[in-house]
Amino acid sequence: MKRINEQDKLLDSLSKLKLKSYAIGRFKEYMISDDDPLWKRPKKDSEVNSFYVNCYELWRNNLICRTFYITQMWFNKSKETRIFEVKRRLSGCDMQLTRRLYSSMGGGVKCWIYDNSMPYYYKDNDEWEKHSLKSFNLEFTRTIYGGYCRTDNRVYSLNSENEILEMLKKTKYRYSGFEYNQFPYGELFKYLAIYEKHPAAEMISKIGLGYLLDQDLRVIRWSKKQLNILGIKKDEVEILKKLMIPLKEFHKNASYIRKLKITTDLEYNAFIRLLEVSKINYANLNISRYSLDYFIKNKNISIYEMKDYYRFCEELGLLMNHNNKFPENIKEAHDELMIKIETKKSVEKEQMIRKRVNDELFKFRYADEKFIITPANSVADLIDESVKLKHCVRTYYDRYANGETNIFLIRERENVNQPFYTLELVAGKIVQVRGYKNHDPYIDVKEFVDKWKERFKFKSSPWEEKL
Repeated sequence: MKRINEQDKLLDSLSKLKLKSYAIGRFKEYMISDDDPLWKRPKKDSEVNSFYVNCYELWRNNLICRTFYITQMWFNKSKETRIFEVKRRLSGCDMQLTRRLYSSMGGGVKCWIYDNSMPYYYKDNDEWEKHSLKSFNLEFTRTIYGGYCRTDNRVYSLNSENEILEMLKKTKYRYSGFEYNQFPYGELFKYLAIYEKHPAAEMISKIGLGYLLDQDLRVIRWSKKQLNILGIKKDEVEILKKLMIPLKEFHKNASYIRKLKITTDLEYNAFIRLLEVSKINYANLNISRYSLDYFIKNKNISIYEMKDYYRFCEELGLLMNHNNKFPENIKEAHDELMIKIETKKSVEKEQMIRKRVNDELFKFRYADEKFIITPANSVADLIDESVKLKHCVRTYYDRYANGETNIFLIRERENVNQPFYTLELVAGKIVQVRGYKNHDPYIDVKEFVDKWKERFKFKSSPWEEKL
């Protein structure tokens, strides 16, 4: 509570402090010139160019960062450039001072640029308010795994990183260890607020685990000493640096990490997938190095396909021997079992489709010198078409069986067993022709379909309707 009161006092003092002014010219390198085409006069008064600039200064053995909003705009038929100070941050504080900033309903942070000389005057827009450092984040943000992403705002710094570090050395935070951290400079004050409360953050940063300071800090046992605050051994430091996973997650999986000798991202990602799939009891997968290597080998197969494969095995009552547990090509094995499953579920529909083909659709077979078109003869045909062309025609089997739609398969004469294009015919009208990943047909396929259409007097093709 004492620290909070002291922080409030410092921020109150900072809010009342008259600091040095910055001339517009200091930000000239970020501005557009008067002869820039962007300055073309708009129909309505509006901003032409805007950005934020951070300016670092020393104050009372502390580092402060002042953030300015610069806008180049048209107002009352004239070009104007205005500057507003919108933020003040103080080293060691987890609160900040802001003004004129608001969260836009359309997303992001905006600056209120109007004053009493303009319409829509915003009352009290120049009063400093206290907010968490998390509020009105204009700069870098970081994922829990250490990846960086930016906001949509353009944020510059008047000071170089070396200049900021040199200023920091002149403050009481000279030994904070920030220079060893993975925090971007836009999050300097976030780091210093953590260090103010937990001086051990310096040690965590120096050993290269600074990313842990960007997660739930309650996981860290701050009352302990040295590595005991993290609950890890000396030889696990390098592993954590490579994996960059949350500390809580590391503790949860530490026994497996040691047992399987996991040291890389690739191995750990494969382990997480293995762990998830092993929850399918029927798979009977042991968390072993052999299983891990298998999942590493199949790193490009989605976890959903892998889980589906083992569920298919259970549904078909397959013996979970070594070959079924670890098929040579799990993608092919998955697709084969899927066909068996869906065919098994649709025996009645299968019979209905075959009857329709024999009674109604076989007569519409056609070929020229390059292509062949024939009705889909089974549910398996539709599934094979879906799997290899990566579209959704397999979901049409029920409507196809009931006569609500008609599905035809287009093949190249030289490769009749390989799916090429799929055609849907409804009430004598060609409604769609789709290839791999729903690709529209090329001109030679269109010409073939048009010949087929004319032969059997079908209605218009999709491409004709677009003309």
